[in-house]
Amino acid sequence: MKGKMKMRNRSSVLFRVLSVAIIFVLLLGSAGCGGAKASNDPLTVLSVVGGKVSVQKGGSGSWNDGKEGMTLGNGDKIKTDAGNTASITFFDGSVIELNGGTEISLDELIAKSASTNKKIEIGQTIGQTTSKIVKLVDPAAKYEINTASGVAAVRGSEMLVQVVNDGTTSVYNIEGSISFTAQGSTVAIPVGSGSTAKPGQVPSAPVPGLPAVTDFSNATTISSATGWQQTSLYLNSGDKYYVDYRGGSWTVDYKNFPYVGPGGYSADIDKTIAAGFKFDNTAPYADLLGKVGSGKEIAIGNTSGPFTADASGYLSLRINDMDASLGDNDGAITVNPRGPEAKPSSDSLRQNPPNMNVPAANSPLAGNASIKPDGMVNVTLTTGKPSTNYQIFLEEYNAPVGGNGHYLSWTQFGNVMTDASGKGTYAGRVSLTQGTHYFQIVLSTNGVWGAGAFGTDIWTVVVK
Repeated sequence: MKGKMKMRNRSSVLFRVLSVAIIFVLLLGSAGCGGAKASNDPLTVLSVVGGKVSVQKGGSGSWNDGKEGMTLGNGDKIKTDAGNTASITFFDGSVIELNGGTEISLDELIAKSASTNKKIEIGQTIGQTTSKIVKLVDPAAKYEINTASGVAAVRGSEMLVQVVNDGTTSVYNIEGSISFTAQGSTVAIPVGSGSTAKPGQVPSAPVPGLPAVTDFSNATTISSATGWQQTSLYLNSGDKYYVDYRGGSWTVDYKNFPYVGPGGYSADIDKTIAAGFKFDNTAPYADLLGKVGSGKEIAIGNTSGPFTADASGYLSLRINDMDASLGDNDGAITVNPRGPEAKPSSDSLRQNPPNMNVPAANSPLAGNASIKPDGMVNVTLTTGKPSTNYQIFLEEYNAPVGGNGHYLSWTQFGNVMTDASGKGTYAGRVSLTQGTHYFQIVLSTNGVWGAGAFGTDIWTVVVK
């Protein structure tokens, strides 16, 4: 309990009505397909598009090309073509990632307020999704995926859902608390296990094992209920860096004030909030703040950058609200922090060099691969050469720009065998040393770059 009220000289009832109205309008999203709103709007956003992604706005009946930054709302449908991917960031900072050949609908999106509980309800028709959910503290809050077989529910966890043509659904617990309900029967799924149900049947007992999990979003979630949160981006003093907003929203008082993005509240709303509870008095409440190592905090807001590191260390981020005043906050935002030379990494496998008789450079048709700071590597080949054994290599550079002048090593650590249609997956772990690494994952049939080799962009991986 904060022991304070963030209102002054205003009618509480009138302002609550206004806040709910603002939230309702924002959650409806853009009326026109493809129209992106200002980056500080607290909306559900199509934040990553890898290849052909289509969006059908609620009630429109027609599909249009999905664009990064497009706002989404209740009733919208999203689908990915085979071999393509998409990532959606919800208004609370939660993320759902769509593999190729997936279709979902946004059935109900409700933000938390004084009179409503937070609810995100998704329909999944077919394909594979990975949900990364902001912790649900309120027991009445919900994040659910409905399929033809049942309902998968998650609370502050990571969940993978697969739906095949006949509606058979498999639900996997990657991390946290996951349950699967069908035909009135609910199964709690332990971490590292999955449960399956066919339409009209109860869920199976959990079975250990996970399918390959690919991280498409490359985003960091910053909670409104926590103070300084350290990211994985390490900078040296004088480095330029960027903080790209991906989606999500937060509020400094969910009972009385609307959800906003990293730019914080407008001047009109900011002046109605009780003074004395800001972390940085020069910026509005709910503004995104940052600092590098032990350096001075700065107002980042909804400006991508560049910013200059005034000390060496990891970049930390937070909401502009004092630690003692975080109890009635809600929501989170997702951002992509990146260093001086690094561009946002792509996990789409492409052929390099591009002058071979293979998919063009930056084409997502070959599949995806990713590597995380804990050494977890996931590879999904969608259109590789049929019945072929691909060697998986980790190519390391001393800078995020790559090239012969920065090349360090080329190490094989695994293999992926494609089936008769050219599809294959790999999930494994490599041992990484502490520090900042610049990696490229390469799949090759003969241990060299060429017509049979595919690779990702260069990833910046910080191992703490």
